[in-house]
Amino acid sequence: MVQIRSEGSVAPAARRVRVLEAPSRVDTGSTFTINGQVDGGAGRRLVRLDVRRGATQRAKTQQAQTQQTGWQRLRTTRATKAGTFTLAVPAGSEPTTLRLRLRLVSPGSEPTDTVWFKVRVVRSTTGPDSQPTPVAEDQSPAGSATDWTYLFANGGARWDPCQPIGWGYDPAGGYLGALTDLQTAFARVAEHTGLTFSYQGTAGDDLTISWSTQAKDAQLAGAIAGYTVASATPLPAGSADVAYRLVEANMVLDAESPLRTGHASGGDPTWGQIMTHEALHAVGLGHAAGTVQLMHGQATTANHKFGAGDLTGMARTGVQGGCLPEGYLFRPATLSRSAPPSS
Repeated sequence: MVQIRSEGSVAPAARRVRVLEAPSRVDTGSTFTINGQVDGGAGRRLVRLDVRRGATQRAKTQQAQTQQTGWQRLRTTRATKAGTFTLAVPAGSEPTTLRLRLRLVSPGSEPTDTVWFKVRVVRSTTGPDSQPTPVAEDQSPAGSATDWTYLFANGGARWDPCQPIGWGYDPAGGYLGALTDLQTAFARVAEHTGLTFSYQGTAGDDLTISWSTQAKDAQLAGAIAGYTVASATPLPAGSADVAYRLVEANMVLDAESPLRTGHASGGDPTWGQIMTHEALHAVGLGHAAGTVQLMHGQATTANHKFGAGDLTGMARTGVQGGCLPEGYLFRPATLSRSAPPSS
């Protein structure tokens, strides 16, 4: 098995309890998930979720209007040794705005370090707004259609498009809404490659995304906002349009990069831009030369959208080439390239 690392994406230059993932809107009758993080090496700390009842919520019946007001305990859980925790919350049967707070609980003392947030409950058939919404791309993509490269330069590599790619996301260290931005990134890539991406929770069978910092990971030094390591096995000579079959990938994002969240069509670089760039590394694309290509080595105001070269590269690493054989099994080897500050 051969392993290669992307050259990284460049970005322009605490609380102890945090919400990492929570929807802003959910349907009545549903159950939604809140993922959080307890920082500072606390480990196994008790976390309590409260809801604000009464005057702050609209009640539709006399009985509901007379319910107890103030904060009421809704859920309690214990964080893992790594500090992460998950809470499953029922949305209820009536449209409202849930006013929620997370608190650290210490035995024999008052809860500390409170985080407040809201979740809107609506009567809808379209589901929560955390579902990915594909970004509108230009009708006439910029740049040259030949401006693309394989991540594995010596013959190219891609996934077997006849098998789904199982991916996972570890939210520890990330920002609220990062999972939604990742889902949108994979939806954009899937639209143009035809590949199927299957979300599997915090760890994926094929691809895993996580956060780190420069202090913990030297590969995030300088302005690098993220990088991807991909592994592949060689294919029998002449059996496919590429020399390798991708079998595993890991994406690491810099939790300290000062990027805008979400996806955009212009303006300052965004996390959605970086995530899409790294997702394309994960499916086998290398860097492009032109600054208008999203796969250019640096995120700028000019490459939020796919360029003509990006589209060609995605076609070549997607379903167009057909299914791939299993490849050889042999002792892993590692190929790597340095990550200069400008790439």
